[in-house]
Amino acid sequence: MNFKTSLLSTAVLAGSLLLTACGGSSSSNNGSPSNDPAGNSDQDYVFMVEVTNLTYAQPLSPPAIVLHDSSYRLFSEGTEASVGLEELAESGSNASLIEEAKTYDSVIQTIAGGSIILPGASEEFTLRLEADLDGGLDAALAESEISLVTMLVNTNDAFTGEKNIDISDFEINQSKSFNGPVWDSGTEENSETAASIPGPAANGEGFNSSRENDVNKVIFHAGVVSMDDGLSSSALTQAHRFDQPASRIRITRIQ
Repeated sequence: MNFKTSLLSTAVLAGSLLLTACGGSSSSNNGSPSNDPAGNSDQDYVFMVEVTNLTYAQPLSPPAIVLHDSSYRLFSEGTEASVGLEELAESGSNASLIEEAKTYDSVIQTIAGGSIILPGASEEFTLRLEADLDGGLDAALAESEISLVTMLVNTNDAFTGEKNIDISDFEINQSKSFNGPVWDSGTEENSETAASIPGPAANGEGFNSSRENDVNKVIFHAGVVSMDDGLSSSALTQAHRFDQPASRIRITRIQ
């Protein structure tokens, strides 16, 4: 799936992107409408997840957010990226990664963000953890964690976010913030050519299943080398450089 078409149309309508307070679609592995307060017990846990883009000129793709138990790993540094993570990191599409996550019994709920998060902007999402009627509410929360990833779209295969955030000890109205480093999925060479960057800086190719000429494992990203840095073949400028972290994740327990 190539993300550049939706990327372009969204960029044109940039003002409307910021209006989506709880964007994207939500699903639960038990099929219940877990993001509908009217359809859930007031004894459930509810969390608000806010994602903020800290970069200067790197739009973030619609995030993939997963609520899961402690046995799930969306990715691990030093290991091969899944096809779903590869697709998100190369094209910005979260669809395959969300479908992958749903196949795990350890996954409780998934949210597929629906809008790009522009530099300096934030977007909020709601996660609901249903009460465990047998073990009690504490048992339902005991091993619950959140993982979240989103692509820096003016790159070849960089993504930011955080994994396995423990939410078991949150009190009502308590918030915690987490910095989202930038990782390289290791699935595409960081050539930075116009043909290979899917974001608005180049409008090039998105997902390509080939993993030739790269390390084929997730590593911390070393940053981009733009045309302003002397890489004449790069489609990027110094504005597309990024610092660590590139995103901030703020989680608040609201119920």
